[in-house]
Formats: sequence, structure tokens, C-alpha cells
Amino acid sequence: GGPATTEKDAVTTVAGAWETLSFVMPDAGTYTTVVLFPNGRSSVTADKTMYIDELQFPVAGGGGSGSGSTGTCTGAACVDFSEPGIGFGPFENQGGGTVEIVNDPSDAANKAVKFVKKPGDGEYFGTTITGLGGSVVLTATEKTVTLRVFSPTVGTNFLLKFEGGTGGPAAT
Repeated sequence: GGPATTEKDAVTTVAGAWETLSFVMPDAGTYTTVVLFPNGRSSVTADKTMYIDELQFPVAGGGGSGSGSTGTCTGAACVDFSEPGIGFGPFENQGGGTVEIVNDPSDAANKAVKFVKKPGDGEYFGTTITGLGGSVVLTATEKTVTLRVFSPTVGTNFLLKFEGGTGGPAAT
């Protein structure tokens, strides 16, 4: 079988605007759980608000415009968080950190996921993302996942992790 988990970090290069981060995952496999850690591996001394949108999986994986929405997030391999049924399971939020779907900070007609990390939240404050409609399949050649992010600062780390892996490399 393949690895039970695979994870990758990506860091923002702009502040106060949307950008696309690419995560080239290190391990192929079929994964059942998507976990995201905004501002992962660190703590904060004041509330930090970040947004995500357009979680794009490799086409093999399936799954679910000036704003977080580029208008290109269509089909089963992309989740734009406007679909019903998407949910979150926040953890390490002992400081009161929150995760919710809200209006995009740049375009009120678009929905995005808002994270507020607070002092007292753990370094691994994050959330599982539920309701994606199936497993994520990463192959030896199709392992890049992209995510649109909006952070108030340059250098904000986003950690993306897939759990529940089985089967090693997936068939294409």
C-alpha cells in the first residue's frame, strides 16, 4: 500500500491580494481526508484573517475573477466552496479560531473560506474539509494541487495534508 499521509507547505508571496499556491505533493496514492493548516507551524500574537478558494485537484483525482474565483474552477476536480454540503472540522483552535464560508473580501458575489487564527490557537490550527464528494487520487505524474489564498502578509505558510491514504500509485 501507499503512505497513509502526504503533506506539503507553500508560502504566500503577496499581501492583501489573491494568489495561487501550488502544492506538489510528495506521495502518490488515494486519500480520503483533506486537511488545511493556514498559517501552519506557527502561532500568532494578534488575530490573523486569511481566505482560501478554488481548491483544484489533479484531473485524475475528481473531487468536487479579480476575487478568489478566477471563473475557471469548474468540474469535479475543483472546489470553489459555493457548493452546498462543504463543511469543516476545525482543530487546535483553543484560542477561539474560526473557519466559515463567507463573501469573498474582493467580490461579494463570490464565496470563500475565511480563517481567523487567534492567539492561543495551536501551531497546527487548521481544519478538515468535508463534503468534497470522494477521495483524492494522486498519481506519480499528477500530484499538483493548487489553492487560491488571500493573506494579510507575505510569507504566510499554508500546509496542505491528505490523510487516509491507501493503494500506492493510482491507476490512470
